[in-house]
Amino acid sequence: FVLNLKGNFVKYGFVYVMPMKKKHSIRFQTFLAEAPKGRKEVEVSMKLNDMKRLLGVPLKGCSYDSFGMFNDRVLKPTVKEINSKSFFTVDMGFMKKQGTKSVESILMYVRRDS
Repeated sequence: FVLNLKGNFVKYGFVYVMPMKKKHSIRFQTFLAEAPKGRKEVEVSMKLNDMKRLLGVPLKGCSYDSFGMFNDRVLKPTVKEINSKSFFTVDMGFMKKQGTKSVESILMYVRRDS
């Protein structure tokens, strides 16, 4: 069992997550560290529920069920902290379900600031 754990971790410097105060920012920073190292810019599209899982937010039964609350209390503060305290710059956009106002996916434009 312990031997199988080797492949499930991302190697990055503690110094990069140490300034982060929010748990969601640390999880997001870890995800960004997995981005292709050879590219300075990358575009990532992620379903809303996948983003919630990535950040450790429950999918149902919490105050973040609505996109507005999730965006205001989790996404915006996370991106703000990542942009100010890491070597990544993240811009986000949202894709809505066709014919509705519901957000289906999150588009992230990530730039690595050397």
